[in-house]
Amino acid sequence: MGRLYDACQYVISEIDQRGLDPFKSRGALALEVGFLISTVQPSDPDDPDRLRDLRQAASQILQIEIPA
Repeated sequence: MGRLYDACQYVISEIDQRGLDPFKSRGALALEVGFLISTVQPSDPDDPDRLRDLRQAASQILQIEIPA
């Protein structure tokens, strides 16, 4: 458990470090993946489909590659 949470935290950190608008960036991801990355908790079960969708959306929308 925790892989989805870690991926979400990584994307949030990258958005901040790159100086991207957090509302637009997170909103665009939410529209694509169907959930808000800021609401994922460490105790949430990992969902391979959600993790896959997040990786794809982060890559396509924000050009962020989430480490495996």
